[in-house]
Amino acid sequence: MTQLQLRLLGPPQVKLGHQPVDIDGLKPAALVFYLAVTAEPQPRDSLATLFWPENDQSQARAYLRRAIWSLKQAGLDPFL
Repeated sequence: MTQLQLRLLGPPQVKLGHQPVDIDGLKPAALVFYLAVTAEPQPRDSLATLFWPENDQSQARAYLRRAIWSLKQAGLDPFL
């Protein structure tokens, strides 16, 4: 499996091996960093509320699904 590298000092960076990963949006990137730091499974409802507190639960979950889809498209599926 390719190594996932996360860098938070300086501009945040995500790399698979030595290749930068282009993540579409700040919240999907923040989601990757949050999941890496907590290092344990998180309930979807908790993530939706944490990242989209201004939305009702249904809309927040829809945004979370879109963020997860975007991370999978970026090649991060094995790490989710």
